[in-house]
Amino acid sequence: GSIRLDECNRVTVRGVTVREFYCDGIVWGISHDVLVENCHVQDGARLSLHSGSGSQRSIVRGNRMRRSGEGIYFCWGAQHGLYEKNVIEDCNYGMTFGHADSDNLIRENDIRRSGEAGIHFRGGNKAFAPHRNRFERNRIVDSGGEKGVAIDINGQTESVVLIQNELRETRGPQSRVGILIAAEAREIRYEDNLIEGFAVPISDLRKG
Repeated sequence: GSIRLDECNRVTVRGVTVREFYCDGIVWGISHDVLVENCHVQDGARLSLHSGSGSQRSIVRGNRMRRSGEGIYFCWGAQHGLYEKNVIEDCNYGMTFGHADSDNLIRENDIRRSGEAGIHFRGGNKAFAPHRNRFERNRIVDSGGEKGVAIDINGQTESVVLIQNELRETRGPQSRVGILIAAEAREIRYEDNLIEGFAVPISDLRKG
């Protein structure tokens, strides 16, 4: 990574600009209580912000990420974090969650023009899926191609809450989906979300 923290606690990264990086922009692994705030990360080959393996209680606030493989990548066991008021534009994925990335609060972020999906759960069995993440008042606009998905919840993921988010598609509905929930997911709750412009606002495969 351009900035890499390993086994570092209570570190603040603020007001940094990272451009044209080959791997990750800012990455922290097995590092707790890290604050990443008001940074600009753009034009990278892979991950703009990489909340790395086992990192607890990260605060990621007010950053801007543009034109990279992924905006915010949650790695193995990134837990109990707060991710708020970030802007992610023109990345393949806005945010992705994977192995045991659980108990995070994601709120008031803007994700625009993602190549594949705005928010993507990478799947996995119950032991390793990302559980108990909460999404509030995020705005996701124009995600993926003709079969794009704004929020894609895969695998045996459990106890995800989606409340008062705005999901919009301005390019025409095509085969696009607002929220896609896999058949094996459990206890996925969605309330008071504004979903506009999609062919299918919510595809909940648990029901079928």
